Amino acid sequence: MQQLQPDFPPAPVHHLAHLDRVSRPFASVDRLPADRAEMVAMVRDLCLVLDGINVSQHDPEGGGWSKRVILTESGLERPDRPATVVGFFGLKRRDASDESVAAIDEMNDLLIDRFSSFPPVRGYVSRVLADETNYANLVVMDNSEAIGTWRSQLPHTEAAGVLSESFYANVRIYNGHLAAGFSVPDAMSLRVAKYWDYRTDPHWKAIRQLVD
Repeated sequence: MQQLQPDFPPAPVHHLAHLDRVSRPFASVDRLPADRAEMVAMVRDLCLVLDGINVSQHDPEGGGWSKRVILTESGLERPDRPATVVGFFGLKRRDASDESVAAIDEMNDLLIDRFSSFPPVRGYVSRVLADETNYANLVVMDNSEAIGTWRSQLPHTEAAGVLSESFYANVRIYNGHLAAGFSVPDAMSLRVAKYWDYRTDPHWKAIRQLVD
């Protein structure tokens, strides 16, 4: 599903410290350990592919369980170098229309096609979580500067934001670091978490600074 949201537009943004509590469960600090564990597991999927082990993959179809693991040539060439990770978690709207589902899938396919022509991207993993309404994906890049470059090259960036609003009830995105690349997934450190709640008007937005 969609990854790498545009930067926050000029609008009220709540700035949170690492352990600050909020009334929105999806943005709870208590989610941090589970989200980090999910991101580490996705990096492990990339490690398996790197080691030549077949990882079962399922393309999204009919709203069912799905999983994609893509290791790029860049990932093969420099797996042990430090890397930046971007983790995405989104809750699908219960009232998401068929048109929104089709549009978000089309956008996702387009973004994946672009990975092969963007050398800083080393790998991508996406999955639907156990409850079949929470989506997670992860992109591994060479460095944090690559995030801005990638975002500037996204097709129809504003349209992608509108699609997110129509498909997701809420979204959270993490920026983190892998000091030893794919070789030590458990060493992942998370630095920033960003939150969007699309169920309110205006949308609720927050950014949490993490210390680990």
